Amino acid sequence: MCDCALLTVNELSLIEFKTNVKTQSDETLEQRCREASDQILHTINGIVRPKCNQMHIDIDKKVDIDAYIVFDNELVTGVQTIFQAIAMEVLEKNKLLLYVDNEKIFT
Repeated sequence: MCDCALLTVNELSLIEFKTNVKTQSDETLEQRCREASDQILHTINGIVRPKCNQMHIDIDKKVDIDAYIVFDNELVTGVQTIFQAIAMEVLEKNKLLLYVDNEKIFT
């Protein structure tokens, strides 16, 4: 399950914090990013959508859904291409926008 979710009238953002990661190893950062994306996907596909479906609510039609993985900015400067590849996988397989960022602006 992801660390938190922020819900507004128009948006649902699922957030997984990985700010306790201290290594600068690209392999470890990639592994933590994949773990975080798995947690987010479990939250949306295993908890949020089924609970909404029980209430006859199509959450995907009600709000825009996205997800954020938050790392310490100093650690992630060299692995942006890895994070982009993971985000693209999540989008293609799950139709979910995934960002590795520490800032979200709600509309």
